[in-house]
Amino acid sequence: MSLRESRSPLASRRRVAVSLVAGVVAATGALAIGAMVAAADAPTVAWSAGGLNAGTGSAGEAYRVTSDAAGNVTVLSGGSPVGPATVSSYTPTGQLRWRQTIAPASGHYIARSVEAASNGDIVVAVTNLSNSSSTVPLGAAVVRYSSSGALRWQAVHDGTFVDYTRMVVDAAGNAYVVFSLNGTSVRKYGVDGTLLWEDAGNVGASASSITLSPDGRDVVATSTTASNWIVIARDAATGAQRWTVNTQIGVSAADVAVDASSVYVTGIGNIGIDQYLTVVAFDRTTGAQRWRTDERPAGATGAAGLRMDLAPSGDVVVAGRATLGFLDWYTVTLSTSGVTRWEAVRDGGLPSDEVPAHVEVLADGTAVVTGVGGPPLPGGFVQGVTAGYSAGGALLWQGFTRYATRWVEAVPNGDVCVAGGIDGAVTCFDVPGSGGGTSGPTAVVLSSTTGGTVGGVTFADEDMVRVDLATGTWAMLFDGSDVGLGAADVDGFELLPDGRMLLSTGAPLTLAGVRYDDGDIILFTPATTGPTTAGSFSLYASGASLGLTTDAEDVDAIALGADGALLVSTTGRLSARGVTAEDEDLTRFAATAASIALDGSAIGLAAGSEDLAGASFAADRSVAFSTTGAFSLPSGAVGTAGTVGTCTPAAAAVVTSCTASGVLSPNLLAPFAGEAIDAVSIVG
Repeated sequence: MSLRESRSPLASRRRVAVSLVAGVVAATGALAIGAMVAAADAPTVAWSAGGLNAGTGSAGEAYRVTSDAAGNVTVLSGGSPVGPATVSSYTPTGQLRWRQTIAPASGHYIARSVEAASNGDIVVAVTNLSNSSSTVPLGAAVVRYSSSGALRWQAVHDGTFVDYTRMVVDAAGNAYVVFSLNGTSVRKYGVDGTLLWEDAGNVGASASSITLSPDGRDVVATSTTASNWIVIARDAATGAQRWTVNTQIGVSAADVAVDASSVYVTGIGNIGIDQYLTVVAFDRTTGAQRWRTDERPAGATGAAGLRMDLAPSGDVVVAGRATLGFLDWYTVTLSTSGVTRWEAVRDGGLPSDEVPAHVEVLADGTAVVTGVGGPPLPGGFVQGVTAGYSAGGALLWQGFTRYATRWVEAVPNGDVCVAGGIDGAVTCFDVPGSGGGTSGPTAVVLSSTTGGTVGGVTFADEDMVRVDLATGTWAMLFDGSDVGLGAADVDGFELLPDGRMLLSTGAPLTLAGVRYDDGDIILFTPATTGPTTAGSFSLYASGASLGLTTDAEDVDAIALGADGALLVSTTGRLSARGVTAEDEDLTRFAATAASIALDGSAIGLAAGSEDLAGASFAADRSVAFSTTGAFSLPSGAVGTAGTVGTCTPAAAAVVTSCTASGVLSPNLLAPFAGEAIDAVSIVG
């Protein structure tokens, strides 16, 4: 059963900003560096489940939580001394979908990791202990369920001392687990449960964490032995070691994150006999150390890095602890060059130990930290605290739970869910500013194929103009002629959360001496935007690498999936990586795989004038789209080439139907009724 409370009225107050290009629309935000404020909003509890006896009474302590692209929330708990490990899956509003238990032939499984695959499957990693007091693992297992809870397979790994520490799942659905047997060992299981490869690292090391690179090519694991940090990068496809670092840094390498160029590791670093929250950056290609930063707050006798995540801006966010009489939360954000942006201590060391357990950075740059936040409540329970810090370090909000929390997960509908506590407890907050629930997008990006004037702003077909849906104010966002696009038509566009832009053009062109094809995805990194635009271009993904080689495979729509995968549509039929898609479809590219993400004909778009010209997914999975001509959906929604259509898809991995459809802000976008909008991009 679930305990429910009403949603915050904040959900109805979200500001929506739309940017319209003479080919595109976008919205931007600003990052600031500032001090933590004393006051903070309290988020509304959207729903909660589990807890004392509500999770069947023997589900054990909630350990991890994950969500799929449809917003379903799945909790891994246990096992308890009297029960097995339990997997409980809930709808986005907290209704129990299914529950399964996992038990070995002897001993009992305890929770380690749970991840949602891109197709909605749930993958679980567990370790076998002989009894509740045992510290010697008797083996481990990876278990996979379908999105409806049916057991697909279970891969058991026998052997004393085999302990699965953490797991990640790639875009294709393969699972990677790190464990400590014979060093920092990693196993890769295929979608069907086949053991694809296994590779052992340094003998005697204690494994701590594992992650994948953004492009899925590298898998990086961390461990510690004595005072050495060990980092091993492997080829994700074959398991071959790319490089290994084994260097004297400190007593614990706790967590790892990877971006396009660097591997970041946090933990406890020693300087003399003191301890610090330490972050070390290594070159992703060679493993060479790029920089090291050691931090602890004034007056502290020690500090430690525990968990980390990367912000949309690229900054490195670390949740750690500091010793200030008692243990206290210590959150630090660093630039990609190791410069400290901000640091925050939660309450200065009140008379109880407070230790964060996990951090996740939201799309708007908010760093969400969860963990123990004393003092203990009546009855001896240690409460959980979940806090949101702005991109500048200001404390925005704090939510409290009866039980200490272990993990946080951002859900596509804007909620933030935390797991932790007896009997599989989970709480989902409707956090301030997120909108939660089924709120619409905060921003939408559109365009036109020609030039014109709107709201007093004159634009060309390579420009982007921004309109705030709350005020109706228009402004220039991107002046393409300033950066060499004066002779080009931008016909595909997506604004990234950190302000960078993906774009494609209607014909091949040369920028700063580099030749780009009309099937290429170009990355623009701005130095300035607005009437005076400046920045640099680089190749994000070549059309050839995606398998786009014909004239009909000119990319004319770009979007990002909820998991960050690249989605594209082309001017004609696409045939790549075993997938055939029409010009009204969206194709998903992740790692080396391709699949249909949106079936245009299934939602009511036909060939001809209903060719998809632009599309984008919001956090709540609603889709905004434009077409090359007039369109008409089964719901009765109709529009022109200058109209933005909307579709709220059913909960499925592939969009094949709309539970609601219409057009976006027809009055506000009326000035573009005579235009053909080249691209659509939802922000927020």
